[in-house]
Amino acid sequence: MAEFWLTLAATAGAVVALLLAAFGIGVRIGRFNVVDVFWGLGFALIAAVAFAVSAGPGDPLRRAALLAATVIWGVRLASYIGTRSRRAGEDPRYTDMLAKAPGGRNAYALRKIFLLQAALIWLISAPVQAGMFQRGPAWTIPAGLAIWTVGLSFEATGDRQLACFKADPRTAGRSWTQGCGGTRAIPTTSATRASGGGCSC
Repeated sequence: MAEFWLTLAATAGAVVALLLAAFGIGVRIGRFNVVDVFWGLGFALIAAVAFAVSAGPGDPLRRAALLAATVIWGVRLASYIGTRSRRAGEDPRYTDMLAKAPGGRNAYALRKIFLLQAALIWLISAPVQAGMFQRGPAWTIPAGLAIWTVGLSFEATGDRQLACFKADPRTAGRSWTQGCGGTRAIPTTSATRASGGGCSC
């Protein structure tokens, strides 16, 4: 199917362009962890491009559901990571990786971080791209959205609990696995309110 191969080519070009833009931002601000924000946005972009290219052969309702689900997930993830890392420095993972980079630091980051993640986003999003061309029983659409809603709820709840855990001074020095859910039992005091901790997760 010509439209399908065109979709694969268009989404590949779009996600590479997006990650090249992310690389440019990373070079400018001196932090390559910006790529983590663009991870979710890459899936959203691929879904949008696939939606546009598959306008002919795909099921309109299925295509719309795939687009909405992917964009909502991707934008939520990008927003969460962007907010979390706004006041932070470079991710230690990238600091360690680039400290041992052979040759130029920027060229290595482009290859091993940004272009690699572009390829991974494109490959992992293959089911979304293929789904834009699929037709099937109508009941599979609400069933799929129900499963997606459960998954998104678990992910958002986990992110919120982790943020609460890290914000509470009483959990300082403890790992998430050591104190999972512990923020529920910590009372809110003037000290924890002042530090941003003690939230109810």
